[in-house]
Parts: sequence; C-alpha cells; structure tokens
Amino acid sequence: MVHVPPSAGTSPGRDGANGASRAISTPSSYWEAAFNAGRLASVKGTWNGKVVSKRKLEKQASSASCHPDSGEPQSTGSHGESTKLMDSPNRKTQSAKLTDLGDGQRRIHRRDMPILPKRHKDLKNHPLGDLFREAEKTHLESHKEMRSWREVQREEAAGKELLDCMWVYVYKFDKHGWFTKCKARLVVRGDQQAKSTHEDTYASTLAGRSFRTLMAIAARFDLELLQYDVVNAFVNAELKQDVYMRMPGGYRKPGLILKLQKALYGLRQSPLLWQKELTTTLTNIGFKSVPHEPCCLSKGGILIFFYVDDLIVAYEKTNQRSVEWTIGKLREKYQLSGGDTLQWFLGIEIIRDRNQRLIWLSQSSFVDKITSHFRIQGGKPSLTPMTTKELLPNE
Repeated sequence: MVHVPPSAGTSPGRDGANGASRAISTPSSYWEAAFNAGRLASVKGTWNGKVVSKRKLEKQASSASCHPDSGEPQSTGSHGESTKLMDSPNRKTQSAKLTDLGDGQRRIHRRDMPILPKRHKDLKNHPLGDLFREAEKTHLESHKEMRSWREVQREEAAGKELLDCMWVYVYKFDKHGWFTKCKARLVVRGDQQAKSTHEDTYASTLAGRSFRTLMAIAARFDLELLQYDVVNAFVNAELKQDVYMRMPGGYRKPGLILKLQKALYGLRQSPLLWQKELTTTLTNIGFKSVPHEPCCLSKGGILIFFYVDDLIVAYEKTNQRSVEWTIGKLREKYQLSGGDTLQWFLGIEIIRDRNQRLIWLSQSSFVDKITSHFRIQGGKPSLTPMTTKELLPNE
C-alpha cells in the first residue's frame, strides 16, 4: 500500500500503523517528524530511537524552536553547525561560510538558502557567485565534450532565426535537504522560435497517477528502486534542423555565434527528440512500452520509468544481474549519475518500511518552501478547515 500524506494533497489513510512508528533520522522539521512517526495511527511513536508523544511533537511544530523532549532551544540541524545566508549583508562572509563546508563542520539547509540568481550579471553580488561561476564553466565544458555546437561567423545566420539563451541556476541538496552544490544550465530561448521551424513537439511525461501506481507495485512486491540521472540528457539527441544561438552571457566572442548540433534545453523540439532517443535505446535492448504510458517500459520483470532525465529502475532482487547488464548498456551511450536507492522524485520524498511493505509519499519539503515563501513557519495551525465564526448576521 502507498500512503500519501496530507502534505501531498490527498486525504490521510488509516493504514501503516506499524510501519509509520519507526525511527526517523535527521528530520527537517518537528511537524514532519510527527507525521513520519505515524501521528494518525497512535498517540506514541519513535523519533531518533526515542519514544515520543506525537501530540507534544506537533505542538512544538507551531514554534519549531524547542526540542520535543527537553523543551530547550534547538539548532537548525544536527550535522554540525548550521549557517543561514538569507539576510546577512556581508556577502563575502556568506560565501566564505559556505565554501568551508568541505571540513564537515558547517551545513546549510534548503530553507536558509539565499534567493537564486536570475541572470549571469547577478552573480557579481550574489553570496554564492563564485560557486555558480564554477558551475557555468563545468557545464560549458560538458557541452564541449559532447560537441553540442560549433562556433560560426555571424554572417552565416543572415536572414535566419537567431535565438538568445539564458543561464538557469539551481541548488542541489542531499536526501535530508542539506546543501551540496550549485548548478548552472544553459537554456535556449525556445519561446523565440517561430512555429514554422519545428513540427511535432509534444513529448509525454510520466503521469502522477502512474508514478503512484508504480510505487504501489513496488510496495506490494517489495521491489528494489534505484534512481539514475542522465547528465545533459537532451544533448544526447541529434538536432536535424539548422538552429543558431547567440553565445551565453559572460562568454561571448566578437562576431561569433553558435550553430547547434544537439538538442539543447529550451528548444521546443528537444523534449520529444530526447524521448525518442531514450525509448529507441531501451527498445533496442529488449524493453517494451507499457500500454498507455510511454514513459514506462518493461522487460522480464524489470520496470524502467522516467521523467525527462530522471530514470527509476524497479526490479526484484533475483533480477540483479539483468539490471546490471541493462545499466551497462545505457552507460555505453549516456553519462549516468546516481544509482542509489530512490529517496526523492520530483520533490516527493519516498519513505519505505520494507518489513511492512509500505511506502509513504511526502511533500513536506514543498510545504517548507511555501511556508518559508509566505513567512509563516511559526504560525499556529488551524484546527478547523474554516472559520468558526458566523458567516452571515442573524436577521
């Protein structure tokens, strides 16, 4: 059974009393720990190996400032000193604090990260500008290795469509929400493409109901779940049309532009080209598409489903050697990272109790993001779904 918690937008279930009452390691918030401990199943639960009162734990959630057992002030995290970068005016100090993370003494949680830069020029005053610049260089180097484009004279594109590009910056976090690195990706302004320059551009994506169904299957049959990421996925697909792009901000050369040879992120046709590329590769090694779900393929007890560049492999332990062979074939064509047990997928946390064959899907990180955005982290939760006051005066 798959139990989707209230934070995932569905009604709470009654199942999972035993599976829910288990130790939770390094939760990002006390209310999350209360839920993960199974607050709907019983009054008591375990948290970090200790029996706790879930009612008391939830009460602490409204303030999120005290330890549930001692009532003493609690630091931001349990893995060393936590550093907050949101509002400090000293940007150099902020950057220095974060670049010291290698010694394992300082950590920063996703809720405390500074606002992401929107343009290359924003890096000049951003507290993590140096890290993002390094990420840009790494990204451009990967394009060079994959021969994503070649430099041409601007005159070659005379009378043809010349697209802009932009940098997109993101933070990467570990399974507990602690910052690990900065990432930069070059994206083509596909919104500038004329519709006549491309044909079919619709690419299927894994439906939410299909993902929940697959998690239910994994829970019921105790399947292994491994997650892989295809590095620069779209760039593995060849581009058939002539597409020209201006050089990215911060790396321009006078009189030169780029002629694209691969399907870069942002082009309207890129998602479809990548989907066809990956599906063809899997079909060539014996996989078949699941009816009505083109983003899920199967072969001999192995399920592979994907959402753009995120690949999930579900299988029984008896198929371990077949899975290793399959991944080896994929590595021959693509650069894969990951290979760890599935814990996060599209912002959803996957929590398992394999002894009870239960899986919980939690969007607690999304709740944290929303409450942080509206600055209501310390707000008192409502006990009723609407006001208890009279809506209309008596006549």
